[in-house]
Amino acid sequence: DAAGSGQPELLLYTPEDTLATDWSKDGAYLIFTSTNPVTGLDVMALPMAGDDREPIPLVHTQFRESGGTLSPDGKFLAYRSNESGRNEVYVQEFPEARSKWQVSANGGTDPSWKGDGRELYYRAPDLSLIAVPVQMGKTFEAGTPQVLFKAPFAINSIASSLYSAASDGQRFLVLATLAHDTVPPATVVLNWQTALK
Repeated sequence: DAAGSGQPELLLYTPEDTLATDWSKDGAYLIFTSTNPVTGLDVMALPMAGDDREPIPLVHTQFRESGGTLSPDGKFLAYRSNESGRNEVYVQEFPEARSKWQVSANGGTDPSWKGDGRELYYRAPDLSLIAVPVQMGKTFEAGTPQVLFKAPFAINSIASSLYSAASDGQRFLVLATLAHDTVPPATVVLNWQTALK
């Protein structure tokens, strides 16, 4: 419970490493990345209805897929895959994929949707945050990627995402690395006990 009351509830037990990356707006699915000993990283969904919760493979190939996130209407899944030889952002239908579209142009990770579903954001390899206008209906269409800004993303962090967009896409909260000149220097005093005499 977000208010801190109640008891924790075990949603899934698996010997594989897992990382939750999204929850559908209706609460029906938990999206997570799972480490498979054969296929590597895969994007999975855990249905929340019923007592027998069996994970559903969404993107399960020999490539490394992760960072799955659902569009606000719950009809499309964005994720990262290295199937092209480098990390790129892709979109496919949810829960059953019939088609797949590459959204990023020159590498990308950490996909995230604008609150109205009309834009998809991702991080580029040069630490730029990119916005791509999208149209969703019976099919998916991505426009031209546009650089929003560059930020000192904390790329060595273990966080599942290094930024979060406000629902209107006008503000971003970024997990960043501080510049060296903004950190005050540390002073170490040796033999401080003699100075007290």
